[in-house]
Amino acid sequence: MSYGGRGQKSSDSPSMPSPTIQGLFTGIKLSKLLDFLHTFYTLNYYYCAIMPFVQYDLGTRIQALTLLEVATGIPRITELTGMSKSTIYDIRKKAIEQGYNPQVSTKLLLSYVEDAPRSGRPKKATEEVEDLVIKTVTKNSTTRQ
Repeated sequence: MSYGGRGQKSSDSPSMPSPTIQGLFTGIKLSKLLDFLHTFYTLNYYYCAIMPFVQYDLGTRIQALTLLEVATGIPRITELTGMSKSTIYDIRKKAIEQGYNPQVSTKLLLSYVEDAPRSGRPKKATEEVEDLVIKTVTKNSTTRQ
């Protein structure tokens, strides 16, 4: 006696055909399926490429740059810092753009690995409105009306 799926005896129940790829997609045109798969994998690629952004602290950036400059292998740097190979080289490229020159001095400054200031969201309120709000809020609560 042989056993079917999920521990049931195959002789007790009639044999069921196993699902096939053709059976799963009956009624769907192949071109539409291929378009869907192309769109899915394209979006998945961009999602994975954009979303896993990790901001490393300054100490970790300096550690990676130091290890790279003393000829530590990339696999070991990745193991110690958790950074990918491309991130390590991006940090080195940014440090060189910020003035780091290992041929002149191997001294690493925080300014070589710091993030640039960001502009942030633009203000919606004008200066007059801000002044009016501050004036209103700082009034005595009994005279505020």
